[in-house]
Amino acid sequence: REGGGWLVNVARGAVVDRAALFSSVEQRELRGVAVDVFWREPFEGSLDDESGLQALLDLRAAGHNVVVTPHVAGTTEESIETMARVFAASVETHL
Repeated sequence: REGGGWLVNVARGAVVDRAALFSSVEQRELRGVAVDVFWREPFEGSLDDESGLQALLDLRAAGHNVVVTPHVAGTTEESIETMARVFAASVETHL
């Protein structure tokens, strides 16, 4: 039997119980998992056990539905320009 839900975490890795998530995916209680955050942040590109990335990739290699994307939405030109405008407006307000 395969569960009907997906867990999507784009907040922080630590908000999800890692052991419970992996167990739910392995037991197919969840249809899949999609994350762009890891259990050790900032993520430094390591496949060590602390980040959880290797375990997620292992689940994917075993045929489970796992989607992993980089947590980089805040680093576009548009988002940086917006942050600068908001910062400048805040400074003007408080002068």
